[in-house]
Amino acid sequence: MCGLHIQAVFIKSDYEYDANTSLKFSMDEYMSSIEFEIHYNEK
Repeated sequence: MCGLHIQAVFIKSDYEYDANTSLKFSMDEYMSSIEFEIHYNEK
């Protein structure tokens, strides 16, 4: 990956949001958010 040696990838947090309540629409919409932590060495 562009001169990087990836050593480890961890999921720090994952959430699922019901966007319908904030958008005030009558359709079902959902959003997911995933935060990663990546450990790497530059070559």
